[in-house]
Amino acid sequence: MIIKTNKSKTLLGLLIALFMISVTVGYAGDKLNPVKDLKVDLQGKLDGDTFIAAGVVSWVYPHDDNADGFNIYYAEGKTDDAKDLKLLGSIDKDDENNRQKDMFFFHTGELMSNHNIWTFTVTAFNEDGESDVVRFFYAEIKNNNPNHKAYITTHPELHAKIGTVYSYTPKVETDLDNYTLNYKLHVSPDGAKIDQSTGEITWTPSKSGRYHFGLIIEIIVGDKVVAVAEQVWDVTVFECDELAKIKGTVKDEDGNLISYGVVSIFNFIQRDGKNTKGPVIQIKFSNGEFEFSNLDKGEYYILVEAFSNNNTTGYYPNWYENAANFDHATPLVVECGDEVELAFVMKAIPHPKHHTVKGKIVDSETLEPVKFSMVEFIGRDKNSDKTQSFVFKVNDHGEYTGSLPDIYEYIAVANGHYFSDNHNTTSAYFPQYYELADNPTDAKVITMNEDKTGIDFFLKAIPNYENSISGTVVDSNDTVLPGVEVIAFLVNTDGKHTKYLYVGKSTKTDEYGSYKIDNLIPGDYVILAIPHNDKMLSPGFYVEQDIATIYWEHATRVAVEETGDSGPYKIVLTLTDKIHGKGIVRGKVGKHKKGLVKSGEEVQVVDAVNGASVYLLNSKNTVTMNMTTDDLGSFELSNIAAGTYTLVIDKIGYSASTTEITIGEESVVEKEFEMSPTGPTGVNDNDMSTFGVDVYPNPASEFITVEFNQTEVNATVTLMNYAGIVISNQSTANAISTYVINTNDIPAGVYFVKVQSGSSISIKSVVVVK
Repeated sequence: MIIKTNKSKTLLGLLIALFMISVTVGYAGDKLNPVKDLKVDLQGKLDGDTFIAAGVVSWVYPHDDNADGFNIYYAEGKTDDAKDLKLLGSIDKDDENNRQKDMFFFHTGELMSNHNIWTFTVTAFNEDGESDVVRFFYAEIKNNNPNHKAYITTHPELHAKIGTVYSYTPKVETDLDNYTLNYKLHVSPDGAKIDQSTGEITWTPSKSGRYHFGLIIEIIVGDKVVAVAEQVWDVTVFECDELAKIKGTVKDEDGNLISYGVVSIFNFIQRDGKNTKGPVIQIKFSNGEFEFSNLDKGEYYILVEAFSNNNTTGYYPNWYENAANFDHATPLVVECGDEVELAFVMKAIPHPKHHTVKGKIVDSETLEPVKFSMVEFIGRDKNSDKTQSFVFKVNDHGEYTGSLPDIYEYIAVANGHYFSDNHNTTSAYFPQYYELADNPTDAKVITMNEDKTGIDFFLKAIPNYENSISGTVVDSNDTVLPGVEVIAFLVNTDGKHTKYLYVGKSTKTDEYGSYKIDNLIPGDYVILAIPHNDKMLSPGFYVEQDIATIYWEHATRVAVEETGDSGPYKIVLTLTDKIHGKGIVRGKVGKHKKGLVKSGEEVQVVDAVNGASVYLLNSKNTVTMNMTTDDLGSFELSNIAAGTYTLVIDKIGYSASTTEITIGEESVVEKEFEMSPTGPTGVNDNDMSTFGVDVYPNPASEFITVEFNQTEVNATVTLMNYAGIVISNQSTANAISTYVINTNDIPAGVYFVKVQSGSSISIKSVVVVK
């Protein structure tokens, strides 16, 4: 085999290097997305016993991902073993000679083989490493007779106008003398036709937009196809006779022109009958100036990404007008013949300050250190939606220490395992989020504005069940969705596992959209999928043979036994139907009105509902926006078009709250919501609106206060340890509004306060520290 290249690094070596990086404790960088739609088109011939081929490797990759370039690997023959692959070459992501929008190309040069088949794969890379290999492409010389070649030598017009006939007649060159041609238009917009005698393509567009064409020309000798030529292209259809122009400047906060970067324009396209984001055009700018010409009338969303002198992202992405992400971007309305001038001011990404974070991970019942455990801090930058993960292991005392940059807000989660059955069997703890949260939606956000200590975790040991829930997450086109968070919530179980009700265990889908959650408490579950990386998709709960629902109580219950896999369950997520405007909806969510108090001019939620899902539904009952409430139960949805909507608040373990709202052109709507806990077993935090209980402080040290929301209550207050052993049991009098439990004489650990009044029961967990 002969091939010219100046690199000999094998994929196996890169994979080993990447593995060494991934297991380094203390830091794990962003995982690069794999490439999509890998294809290889080879032409060539047979020379004696040797096949000689050359062609084009193509793939798709999103322009806004943080890859620097791509490595192209190949092997002679067909293989599915990465060890057989060798580096064919590399290209830079920003090399305009090898890309067209989000599609990239690599010309192979001459390849030789004793067999008419080669294996290819492509990975993305940056300074932190390389993306996963998700598929191999097996390519062979396409010509039935590899001694003959055919080429399309003409280029189609890439623009058209509404109501005007678009035409293109392709020309072919071949090394044959006597042949016939067969024309196939295998991809085309509605109404396009091809003349079999001349190959002329004609089409009269009726609507502006971008349309895809795919042409195949077969070279036929006798009754055999001896060569094939193929051509694909996009045609942009304009409505305007006089096209519009957008130009502008890009400066830093000091007024200096920024040297270089990229400006992208998006508009809305129709997909599955809904509006969704579609790319229009992308250009590089230099010396702080950019210009788009030949734009049709319409609404455009403009993104500027500026770079520092070392070719790294030195500034936060900036959507028009001064928005951190597409959700909050303002559309720019352009008419025919307009010349629009814009000025972007870019906010520099600060050099982060690092602060120390310390804590411990202990068993919630024994308070012994969990030696085989680690904590992960998942940071999110509000200015860019970028996320980064930091992982720290504990020492033999169950303590960890780490350093975190202050540019992120963090959610922390601890995991661990222990040995049981005389140290022969490994059992797991339930993952726990800070503070004492059982799932990521309830996790408290940590801001690293100073050194922080006492970020502690009290893990609950569970039996080692050999069971799991598995499946896939897809969109409505059945396209798999990688990187989606999937949470299985326990919603019904037997009496001995009641304390685990509404606990959630999570994972993320792999590059194939697959998920698997194992070691689950037996019972009935609902499964929630949250697409963090695609804000055009709505979160949803699994519904059997249907699209996902936003209501947990409408979700299909799936049964999990003590052993065996439950599934597969396909969760089908739908697109949001986003129409931008200038309206705002903000509000606060609490468990009951007693929790809403006024402090100065600010309404605070004492018993706030954190992690509640907030959905805005339009008149078609389709989600247009969604988010979750913060630690104070607060939420704000902005850039909403005028109209009438349904606002839905939903959370596991609570009854959903819905209300109709009307939003004007620039109106602000403020709402306060109450959510009532509910559950299939009758064991709830607050089973009735007349029977509310607060338990504080948490964590506690010397005492626990149980406070009722009314004075006329006959109740029994029981304190139990984690194993369910009763520590104290006392009945309260009618006139009492608070009850105090002395904790001076009990050991530190996790306890449960059970309050029962008639048929109403409230159970709350509390940590006692010493």
